[in-house]
Amino acid sequence: MTIPSDTSEKNIPKDFSVENIYGKLTDDEILQSRKSHIQSVRLAFKSLPKTRTRVPQHDASFVGMDPELVTFKSASDPLYPKNWPLRRKLFTVVVASLYVGAEPFVSAAFPKSTTLSLAHSGSSVFVMLMVKIVPRLIGLVIVGPLSDYFGRKVLLNASVSILIGSSALVHVYFDRFSFFQLASFSFLSTLGASSPLSVGSKILNDVFSPSAVGGGLLVYLCGPVVSYFGSPVAVNLIKEFPAGYSSGCFCVVMALLFALIPETSPAMILHQKVTVLRQLTGNKHLHSLYEITREPISVQLRRHLGRTFAMAGSHPSLYIAMLIGALLFGVIAAIWALWWA
Repeated sequence: MTIPSDTSEKNIPKDFSVENIYGKLTDDEILQSRKSHIQSVRLAFKSLPKTRTRVPQHDASFVGMDPELVTFKSASDPLYPKNWPLRRKLFTVVVASLYVGAEPFVSAAFPKSTTLSLAHSGSSVFVMLMVKIVPRLIGLVIVGPLSDYFGRKVLLNASVSILIGSSALVHVYFDRFSFFQLASFSFLSTLGASSPLSVGSKILNDVFSPSAVGGGLLVYLCGPVVSYFGSPVAVNLIKEFPAGYSSGCFCVVMALLFALIPETSPAMILHQKVTVLRQLTGNKHLHSLYEITREPISVQLRRHLGRTFAMAGSHPSLYIAMLIGALLFGVIAAIWALWWA
């Protein structure tokens, strides 16, 4: 089955109401038409070349098959993240990089959350290693696909909230919690710290084309690098102010981050558009291409896990990069520890 090539603006319905689309058809005829339309779109979608996301940049070509399909208006629709102005793309990447750089700042603000005592259990070394390693794997492998379903903004805000909340609880109740409680909250804080890295890579792919993603990556790395070197200084400066003032400033900064980060997932942007049109037209059966062709989340997670293990077994350079990163992090932490000691 071929996809219609005529995607001009006149072929995109202006009125998505049921009366305008189906006229005087009976309810049974409308139901059968809807099933036929959706089936045609799904067949045409399956005929597309398989890519990593399997979602075309411009899906208005499917409108001729399904009059209730809500899409981007054209390949140059400003709603599509890759068509955003450069300044908006850079702003989005900078804000996303601040989420990735939140871990060093939180670690410096709540130092006990990163120095869990092993005295609670004589055989806790292995447990604590798992507490730090397993959530990072979960954050990198599983949270990324979840952001395709729930949106980048929701996952970023939830991750940083979990990071801050868990780290603060460990720091405040360090002497009262049992080893199991400390390990549990440490697991959550590590999961919250690693998740923005996975979601951030999705944001880069959302807003930049493959040829320009390298420049976006350089901007994206500024947040973690600045945070690693600047967070201890910032924390010590903040501590000079009264506790209430410092807490208030921190809450204001986090609220700004939560509000400023835009949604970059095309699926969620179209979902918001569909929601608005449903309210305006009263047609509850409007849908986007993502909603009717999206694979179950279990299938996506299984594919991501398979790709991750395949990459881990066939790319030794990953282990070298992880070793260099661990050594660099250790050197930076040691320098700051000696400096402030």
